[in-house]
Amino acid sequence: MVLGGKDVPAYVAGMVGLTSFDVGQRATAVSGYLQGYCDATEDEQCSLLPVTIPVNEVTCDGQNRPVTTGEPWARYHVYRIPLCRSDPGNVGWLDWTPPAGGASELVCAIVNPNNPSITLPSWQYVSQTGNPNGGGGPCGMSIEEALRLYDGKVVLIPQFDATCDDDPDNSQVNSPPNFGCPAGALGGHGQQQWYRMPSFAFLELCSPTTAGCDGLHGAYIQGNDSAVCDTGNGATSCLVGRFVDLLATGTVGAGVGGGQGSTKVVGIQLVR
Repeated sequence: MVLGGKDVPAYVAGMVGLTSFDVGQRATAVSGYLQGYCDATEDEQCSLLPVTIPVNEVTCDGQNRPVTTGEPWARYHVYRIPLCRSDPGNVGWLDWTPPAGGASELVCAIVNPNNPSITLPSWQYVSQTGNPNGGGGPCGMSIEEALRLYDGKVVLIPQFDATCDDDPDNSQVNSPPNFGCPAGALGGHGQQQWYRMPSFAFLELCSPTTAGCDGLHGAYIQGNDSAVCDTGNGATSCLVGRFVDLLATGTVGAGVGGGQGSTKVVGIQLVR
């Protein structure tokens, strides 16, 4: 049960001594471990990875620059999701606590997801600088090795449909055309970038034993992997997997532990 209340100033009634009214309402919400296509048992959970993708399919332009097709990602189709050159419309690595850390924290954030609570939709300041491809970190492995811990598993991936280079107004996140981003500030670069996140994708990362994956792993981001990732678009690194579901409402709770622990990502949704 959710209880809401607000003191509303009185106007006409003020003439008889009533200065405000207490307006209240009760509603019903549900919460629980996000299951969808994740096991969500005591030993398995739906890990949220620190990488975001556009809501529409993205490819590269032949010179490894991102191009959005305008078409949503299809479900159950195995994609080689390209990691093109840095651009506001590109697949992007996330830093949950910018500006400190950045790429050096990425491996640990993959192995032990530490995302904050995120309400859908909302603006999130989670960009990072630096080139993480092939990088390491304090958790003792490369980013590619960390991502391959999830080979064959379904993970949560934040999606974005706009970026902003100035602090946006989250109270206007549902108000087009700028959705709370100050005039002239849509689009962001480098560290100065907010993402508007309307949804999370359930992405099943490939593994060499996953049917339909042609023997591929879920991540190819260390060095030049054009032999796998370049489908005629110039990509040299990519994620490989298929979208199996979409979460587009509610709140995703803070996740700590991910696939390596027992703490699960929690979702909250108002139903009545």
